[in-house]
Amino acid sequence: IKPQVALPKDFKETGKTLEQADEGPDLDLMLSHLKAMASQVHSVDSEGIHITHAYLLDQLEQLGHTPVVEEYALPVADVQALVNELAVYHGQTWRIDEASIREYAGIGDKPAMNLKNIHVTLDAPGTDEAILFMAHTDSVTMGPGAFDDTVSVLSLIHI
Repeated sequence: IKPQVALPKDFKETGKTLEQADEGPDLDLMLSHLKAMASQVHSVDSEGIHITHAYLLDQLEQLGHTPVVEEYALPVADVQALVNELAVYHGQTWRIDEASIREYAGIGDKPAMNLKNIHVTLDAPGTDEAILFMAHTDSVTMGPGAFDDTVSVLSLIHI
């Protein structure tokens, strides 16, 4: 059992919009994002992931960013090959079957996992260097993914 995190004494759990946010990191606003993006299961190609993506795109646009969306389909056979290759790399003898992939990803009888990358480029004047920050927006089929990995996504919103 992990100890509870102490919240500031004046903290009240209320929703907040970008317009209401304080300068710098705002715990209320971060909690609002967390509730909006992790209020339901949002596994690959589910209704929940489409809601989460729409919310994320809206927030990025409200912040003045121009998000770029890349959509692609990853056939189940390719996922199976990648997972099995990873097992070999790690010296494991197990192999995953197609039915297990379909169940774990929650895609049922769809021929592929329909995936989406959302990215924003921030200019860094005076340098040609780049830093890549990333997090994933999907959750497992058993839960809403608040800590895997929605917390990281909402943290990136505040960069």
